[in-house]
Amino acid sequence: MDEEELRLEYWEDTRSHPEFPVWVIFRLIGHSPDQCDGVPYLRASHQDVATVLKHLEEHPVIDKLATDTGIAPAELRACLWYCIWLVEHRLPPQAWQQWNQRVDEAWAIKALHLPQ
Repeated sequence: MDEEELRLEYWEDTRSHPEFPVWVIFRLIGHSPDQCDGVPYLRASHQDVATVLKHLEEHPVIDKLATDTGIAPAELRACLWYCIWLVEHRLPPQAWQQWNQRVDEAWAIKALHLPQ
């Protein structure tokens, strides 16, 4: 199994299911009741997404990011907290579990890598 093969299989399985996430997200973010307390996680680093977003919100660079994007720091923080709330309260459908396991297996055998 390699990334191209897995991506093609994923596309063939999910193209008629618009509720499935796009490959670019799904290959890097997983979900499993057995990992990270059941919340979405980063596949490569095994960190839960909500915690990463919380660390980003607390990072000193947040003010510069807000300025660079033309919004107030409070608005950027609100965006991050909204994403955190969604991640923590809107769990992926059970139907995604089979693909989640396949993609985790691909990471385990190093068929997938972080993009540069």
